[in-house]
Amino acid sequence: MEETLEDALACFDNLSAEQKDKAWEDFEAMDLDGDGTITLIEYQQFYYGSSYRIPFQELNTNRDGKLFLGI
Repeated sequence: MEETLEDALACFDNLSAEQKDKAWEDFEAMDLDGDGTITLIEYQQFYYGSSYRIPFQELNTNRDGKLFLGI
């Protein structure tokens, strides 16, 4: 599962500036309470009805129930 996070970060590094901006916009849109992290509930609400998403537990490698992108 740690490989999934590493893969995601490597993918982010290879994005164009425009794509990175969109990724940050999505992160901020998911962060409903503005605390700089994404909980499982925030993640599920953002992707509700979407068939494309990485399972939350694969991204939450430290098992603290929150995602933080310190990129």
